[in-house]
Order: sequence, then structure tokens, then C-alpha cells
Amino acid sequence: METLKSDVMRRIHELEDYSPQQPVMTVYPGAKTEAKQINGYPVFQFSYEGTLPLYQQDGKYRSAVRYYYFRATFEAYDRNASDLTFSRAAVLIIHYFKDRFVRDLDNRNRKFLLDAIRQTGLIQDDSWRDLAVMEEGYHDPHKDHVQAYVLAREHLADFLTYMERYHSQEIMVPHLSKHAILEEAEGQQFQTQEEKMTGEIEEKNTKEAAEYQNMWN
Repeated sequence: METLKSDVMRRIHELEDYSPQQPVMTVYPGAKTEAKQINGYPVFQFSYEGTLPLYQQDGKYRSAVRYYYFRATFEAYDRNASDLTFSRAAVLIIHYFKDRFVRDLDNRNRKFLLDAIRQTGLIQDDSWRDLAVMEEGYHDPHKDHVQAYVLAREHLADFLTYMERYHSQEIMVPHLSKHAILEEAEGQQFQTQEEKMTGEIEEKNTKEAAEYQNMWN
């Protein structure tokens, strides 16, 4: 069964071709944030469109995914609105899928989402001493999206009980433009490549000029 599962996953990746050239809009999130009070304690909610990306990515794709999660999170979260930092934090990630296909949550790469949230200042550190992470999955017939909740570790048990009952009422769906972020990232990548090429050409011209100078000398 494990061999069959591995072969099927490999074939799916080949067919879907997770590469930068493909239209990968479902994993490029816009984001929305909100500060809540749940049973008397603060909870910060982050909402992202689409599903979290899979781990099978090449270097360029990973860089693009990282850029989008950081950009979307920073644009959605107002650091001036709160100076709260959880010394021992918990993050609950809830995956909502619009279909009922069987999916393994451990195949979804949550790293860039957690890194982006940590940079907001809400999480002191993402080491095992300072952060607990849990994941849930639910069905939403309307669309794929991800909800992430940040709170103090001491309130996690109570919050899990609350969310098991009221998770559908807490859903936020972002309405940010993903196309603009995608175009910006592509523009920055092109600019970086162009600058690199320009630098290489200038270096080559400098070397050639030096060689001609030596010849004439």
C-alpha cells in the first residue's frame, strides 16, 4: 500500500507539474487578519486563499511561495495595532477543502506561513520551547482556504473545544488581488536576473578592456 501511495503521488506531481511556469494561483494567497477575543483571551486570525503548497518544489518555486506568504501577511497585519507577543504561543492551522478527496495534511508545507506569522512579532520564536502547532481539516464546498489562529499556549485546549463547535462561524475569506502580487514577483525576478546579466557583461567588458590595454602597453 505504501508503494502504491508513493507511485500515485509521484504520478500526480508529474501530471500537475508544480513549476513556476504553471498557473499556480491556488497556492498564492491573499491574506486577511483580525484580532479576536475568545472566552476572554486574545486570538489573532490569519486567513489565506487557496491551499498550502506541497513540499515537492524546486528552488524558484519555493522562493515565489515564500515571497507571496510574507508579502500577503505583512500587507494584511497592522503591527501598530498591537504590541502583544506570546512568549509561549500556539498556532492552530485549519485547512478547508472544497472537495472531499483524501489528502494528507503532512504533505502541505506550512513553513513559510509560520515564518511569515513569526515575523509579525506575535510569536517570540518558533522553536519547540516557544511554539506548539496543530492542524485540522474541514470541508467547505465554496472554496479552498486556510485559517491560522495564534494564541497563548495556555489557552489552546479551550480554543480547540471552541473551534470544534464554532469553526464555520469564524471563517474569513480574503479578497485581495493575487494577480498583482504575482506580476510584482515576476517583475522582481526579471529585474534581478537582468541586473545579474548586466553585472556579468560589465565585468566581461572590464576584463576585455584590461587585456587590450596590456596588449598596447
